[in-house]
Amino acid sequence: MSDKEASRLIHELQVHQSELEMQNEELRKAQSEIEESRTRYSDLYDFAPVGYFTFDKHGLILEANLAAATELGIERSRLINKPFRAYIVTEDRNIFDQHFQENFKSDDRQTCEIRLKRKDGSEFYAQLESIAAEDLKGNSLCRTSVSNITLRKHAAEALRKTYDELELRVKERTKDLAEANEQLLREIEERKKAAESLRESEERYRTITNSLPNVVFVYKGSTIHYINESGLKILGYLRDEVIGKNVFDFLADDSKELVAKNMQRRISGEHVENYEVKVITKSKDIKYFLLNAAIVPYEKEKAFVVVLFDITERKQAEDKIGQKMSEMESLNKRFYI
Repeated sequence: MSDKEASRLIHELQVHQSELEMQNEELRKAQSEIEESRTRYSDLYDFAPVGYFTFDKHGLILEANLAAATELGIERSRLINKPFRAYIVTEDRNIFDQHFQENFKSDDRQTCEIRLKRKDGSEFYAQLESIAAEDLKGNSLCRTSVSNITLRKHAAEALRKTYDELELRVKERTKDLAEANEQLLREIEERKKAAESLRESEERYRTITNSLPNVVFVYKGSTIHYINESGLKILGYLRDEVIGKNVFDFLADDSKELVAKNMQRRISGEHVENYEVKVITKSKDIKYFLLNAAIVPYEKEKAFVVVLFDITERKQAEDKIGQKMSEMESLNKRFYI
């Protein structure tokens, strides 16, 4: 081989080596970006303030986030490959079975309310919202969010007890109110049915990032960095109309101070219970939400992940109930005069 040919070959090898080094650097950057994205979504899943499960078609637990394990009082590793029915109060297992079966028959989100039991034997009311999915191999999965609704259930029971006591007082005070009382009883029964229908129709919460069935968004400082597809659909906005905007721009005026105050309480490490807020939709309507939030790592910084449960219908129903109770109290007062 001549010196000229050898030089040409060496040059070509050097060029090829340079190209390979550039390709290797591009691959390294791509791998780093993918790893960063995976970590971000993993943190959103693990540190979310709501419990998330993934079940196989037999109801075995394939995945569970930290909130789910904490709520049940069981180490997360001990939940994997265990039947979820084992943590359901015996009397409510049929409710879950029907919910689970319906989930694979429909593309719509399915919801139900059951009682779950913790490791220490205590029980709590939970709302389950599920949606069918598939893994990369095409296997059927069920992704489910679990929200503790014990306080709401107790409040509803107290409200029903108040209705019953009020009805009894009306009946005992005068026979002259019989006709009016019958009408009121019918209205109360209709309200009870409306409340039950409301609980059964709460189909929100998708379970992992974009598949969650509720409004889920992440903000740092006060700037929104992420919102899921369900959130955009529920509020009516396009993604560009939300990302990069101030979270307070979407709150009703009488909710801004409460949200700001609770932000500071969480930052200081104080526990904050779920609370109600009003959110402005793109059509300028006001929707009521139950706000659940937590501080999580997001893109190497601390951020708030917020889950909003739509309670607009329930609030409207409660307003109607309050109005009818006032009418009944007014009738009682008339017969004391």
